[in-house]
Formats: sequence, structure tokens, C-alpha cells
Amino acid sequence: MIRILFFFLLVGIVGCKEAPKTPIVKVVPARICPNDTLPTVEKNKIVEQYNLEAKRVFIDSLMEAKIDTEVFNGSVLVAYKGVVLYNKQVGFANVDKTIPLNEHSKFHIASISKTFTGVAILQLYEKGKIRLEQTIQDFFPTFPYPGVTIQMLLSHRSGLPKYEYVFDDKVAKDSLYPTNSDIIEWFSSPDNKVAVYNDPNTKFLYNNMNFLLLASIVEKVSNVSFKTYIQKNIFDPLCMKDTYIITHEDSIKRNIPLDLTEDWKERWSRKKKKNKKEIDSNFFDNIVGDKGVYSTTHDLYIWYNALFKNRLLKKITTDKAFTPYSFEKKGLKNYGLGFRIWTNKNQETDFVYHTGWWGGYNAIMWFDPKVDMVAIGLSNNSNKGIYKVRNLLYVLEDGRNTEEKEEEF
Repeated sequence: MIRILFFFLLVGIVGCKEAPKTPIVKVVPARICPNDTLPTVEKNKIVEQYNLEAKRVFIDSLMEAKIDTEVFNGSVLVAYKGVVLYNKQVGFANVDKTIPLNEHSKFHIASISKTFTGVAILQLYEKGKIRLEQTIQDFFPTFPYPGVTIQMLLSHRSGLPKYEYVFDDKVAKDSLYPTNSDIIEWFSSPDNKVAVYNDPNTKFLYNNMNFLLLASIVEKVSNVSFKTYIQKNIFDPLCMKDTYIITHEDSIKRNIPLDLTEDWKERWSRKKKKNKKEIDSNFFDNIVGDKGVYSTTHDLYIWYNALFKNRLLKKITTDKAFTPYSFEKKGLKNYGLGFRIWTNKNQETDFVYHTGWWGGYNAIMWFDPKVDMVAIGLSNNSNKGIYKVRNLLYVLEDGRNTEEKEEEF
């Protein structure tokens, strides 16, 4: 039987007219290469003013307890007003526990990748290349779900089907590694009808499909691959030298730690023989925008400063990204444009953050844009304890904004 060779050869799409080609977007920002190291005099002044030495001692004790009790394996960086209070790598980069982690060990940051996708879209928005009110059909005319705008995709209010649920059995059965284009083409075929979860903009529903589409829109508008756009317009200008988008097709693994959890491997991956080496992979690893970025705590600190100091976006645009958009359900958790939002009782932004999980990796980036505080944690042993930041926040914020916080976010 012919394998679903066809899986992505779609009946009915051949006759469709192609959308007019969008002019090439030549976005070549200046190389910023920021140096956020504070002069010694200024640093000492901040340390004294905010009692940071005491905070450092508390944070160190908190982290040591986490390492001991939760068998934490990974990298953590905590900074307050430009002063790095904690920056350590603990544990190993491989299953055999023979290669120690180091400051250049790159972790899959999973859904934190969505923050880069969101900023890429907002860059194009600032340059007038797209409007947030445009719908998916403005870029992919045959896509069958009308009324979904870019802003709805950014804020997870599309109601669209979740690609990983629809494709789970298909990709595993035939060892397929679909790309963004494959997924979009499959959904665009008249033969493949999948119901939506809800009408557009009626409620929040976290969905990786939204950011798959956003990454593809970036490609459509810029006429370069999503990977190239992000590299040239975000990673390179900020000199994030240890950050890449890496897919199943990449042959260079650039000092990436393996996940240490056998249970995840059994449930989610198949072992493939390649160059006499066993490589674990997920069948959705070629899809980007919702995940795919590998980074370090150091580079994510650069990313935080770029956001906090409006290096890639205007402040008015960053504020838009950090604004909550879903209020139909009561709660403190919300979502902006590519960023998770933790609100107060008045539904105003208290914290901006994003978490991530994929293939044995866990990640969190949590910051307070008012105070200039950030905590970044990356793990490769599937340890959800990395999301427990309540006590850390209590120390950093002197008890402010933390009374209503859950133990795990």
C-alpha cells in the first residue's frame, strides 16, 4: 500500500489561485550587541539601596533547597535592576551523567519560543507590513476558517483546531515530520474538515496552531524562512550567540543537553539510527513558531533586557504586547500578544511571563516590567518544580504582588 506519500499532496488545492506576492521586507536592524553590565559604582549603589546582598543569600538558600529536594538539573539566572543575583548551572547534559552542564549549554525553551514569534509579528506591524486586524485568508486564501485575525492568533483567541491533536496518530503511524506548510496545506484541503473549538474571539484557548500560523505569516510577508528572519532580525542584532531555531532536519546540535527522562522518551519519541548514533525526536519537531528555539539563561537575559528597554519594539508596542486580552473567565492568569500575563484583582498586569514544556525540557521566564526583575529557569529533566517561583518572588519583591500567587504557576 502506498504510504500516505500524499499526506500533504492535496486534492483541490492545485486549481486554486495563488495570492499576490508580497514585496520583500528588507528588515536589517543595526547590530545592537548590548552590554548591560553595570559600572561598579552604580552596581554597588543599587546593591545597597535595595538590600540585594541579603536577597542574594536568601535566593541561594532557596535554590540549594530546590536542587536537593527536587533533584533539579538545569540552569537558573535571577537579576534585579540590572544586578545578577544568581547564575548557576547544576547537573548534567547527558543521560549517562558524564558531561556537566555549562553556561553555553542550550536548552529547548519550548513555548517561550512564542515570545520571539510575537515580537517578529509586531516588528512587521510597526513597519506597516501587516495589520493586526488582517485575517489568515489575507495570507493563505484557501485556509478554511474565516474571521480569525492576527491579534486573535497572538492572544490565543482563534478557536482553531489544535494541529497536534489532529495529526498525532497520523504522524506516528507513518513516521512523518510535517512542516508548517504541510499542516496549513492539509487543513486547506476540502477533503479534510476539522471542527473549531469555538467561534473567533469568544474566549481564550491556548493553542500551538496559532503560533504555527504566525510564523508562516512572517515567512509570507518577509519572503525568507522563519528561521532566517528570527536569526537576522532578533538573535544577530542582540548578539544572542547561543540561541538558535533547531528542527529535526538540523544536523548540528550545538552543545545541546539531552533530556534525562526515560518516561518521556517512551511516550513521545522513537529512536532513530543516524550516523551510528541514537537520536530522540518528536514528529512535530519541524514545526516552528510555537516552539523550536534553543537558548541559554544568559541569552534569555539579553532577551529580557531587549524587551524591558524597548530595543526591538517601540514602548507603545511593547505595552500592547504586555496587556491582557481575555476577561470572560475570572482569574489572575491571562494572555497578551505572545506573552502570558499575571494580573492583579483589577485585571492589570502584575507580571509578564511564559512557561514551556517539550521533549523532556521545562522552561520559565518570569519578569516584572515595573520593578526590573527577571527570573529564568531551564531544565532538561522534566521537572515541574522549575515553575514554583512564589518564594523567589516573595524575596525579590519584598512581599509585594505575591500574596495571591499560587505555589505553582
